[in-house]
Amino acid sequence: MAQETVVLRFQEAKTRPWRLPPATEGLLETLTLEEKYHLVAGKNIWETCNVNRLSIRSLKTTDSPAGVCGVTWTDGAHTTFVPCGISLAATFNPELVEKIGHHILGAETRSKNAHVLLAPTMDISRTPLSGRKFKSFGEDPYLTGQLMILK
Repeated sequence: MAQETVVLRFQEAKTRPWRLPPATEGLLETLTLEEKYHLVAGKNIWETCNVNRLSIRSLKTTDSPAGVCGVTWTDGAHTTFVPCGISLAATFNPELVEKIGHHILGAETRSKNAHVLLAPTMDISRTPLSGRKFKSFGEDPYLTGQLMILK
């Protein structure tokens, strides 16, 4: 499946507001307020709610601070332990990061029947006071951007 990348420059964003595809806009308009609430609230910590009326399936997420967790915080499925995002960025090796993402994290996410991997994050570390900065690629915006756009 081909991936489309949309880049909005800051100046364009001020003059041209973001638009969703027409099919998505139409789907959002047909959702009831209660259905929208259930989509963002989720059915549990790891899954979104499904909307049977519109054939919207639940999405299963999984966390990955240093390996794909699965569905439990403790005594869960085994995973390959990989360095956290900030440690991977410290290698300055996009090819290595891409291989770990595709061949280890991606494969393990699929093996746990998850649709969305919640790490690494694309959050520029501006202060050391936040507790989840290790999941990001650090404070260099250029390096973070280069690592996040890997295919």
